Amino acid sequence: MDARPNITTEFRLMRIIYPELEAAHSAFDTVREARRSALKIGGRTKIEASLVSLFGKSHAGKTTILEAYMEARFPGDVDPEQPDNKKPQRKVVAITLNGDSSHMSFLKQILRAYKDPFPGEGVADEKLERIIKYINYYNTELLIFDEASNLRIRKATDLDATKTHNTLRGFAKLGCPVAVAGTDEAEDKILSDSQLVSMNYDVSIHELKQNSMEDMQLFGSYCADLGLALKEHGLFAKRSNFVIDNTIACLFIASGGLRGRVSRLVEHAAYIARHQDADEVRLDHLEAATDVYSIKNKIVAYNPFRESRKTRKKETRVA
Repeated sequence: MDARPNITTEFRLMRIIYPELEAAHSAFDTVREARRSALKIGGRTKIEASLVSLFGKSHAGKTTILEAYMEARFPGDVDPEQPDNKKPQRKVVAITLNGDSSHMSFLKQILRAYKDPFPGEGVADEKLERIIKYINYYNTELLIFDEASNLRIRKATDLDATKTHNTLRGFAKLGCPVAVAGTDEAEDKILSDSQLVSMNYDVSIHELKQNSMEDMQLFGSYCADLGLALKEHGLFAKRSNFVIDNTIACLFIASGGLRGRVSRLVEHAAYIARHQDADEVRLDHLEAATDVYSIKNKIVAYNPFRESRKTRKKETRVA
């Protein structure tokens, strides 16, 4: 049995810092501080809270941002301000919505996150009343909803959607901030409600552009840190250098410029490199990984690493 760290496990544990992650975490801290301030003056139901929205393409890194926040603020899901209390904390409650989140299912999933013993019991109003009691009892500072695209919302005038919109607004009007994360589809659904728009604090992940020097610097910094993380997590003896030649440009093309995708691409390359007993992930590993990941999943129609290698060979022959 291979005694080295598992590649997939270590990739899921990697936390690379970049501006949008920091901006989202700062926003979460800001709305939580406002909630604590309101509670100090008895403002449970008087001071309206904010909605924080984190939208972006699939594989843009939204879920990782949320996971990193919970890990940093509540390691082991325990409140560091109450180290003797080993029970899971309820200051920030994170819910990953499933694929059929009608209004009733939405309420049930919140109750389940609060460890309600009978989340399926009761009509919608009874469920909502229990949720509000939990929010007040635990002085919850933030409700986070990941995979918000799964909410069954079509438009703000749809009956079931109106119930869900009203519930989200209701939490904020109670004074409890709400964060929603999802794709562009989720943005269209949730922000079809003008009142939610009015209380929205947007920290969405913008799409990186290859013709933007600033965006390419951000992408290059992420790739450089990823190469270092491979060594820091004990996967390879040497740091993998992803900033040589035009590697950054090739990684951008092969991943569509999405951080989550470039991580998956490098993960595939890491398996190829380990199979060859390499001490780092090289360009030839990235080229092979592009075939089995990027091209196979129709992210890109050609292999930029192979084309770049052919071009370099031609230039060498001409020289």
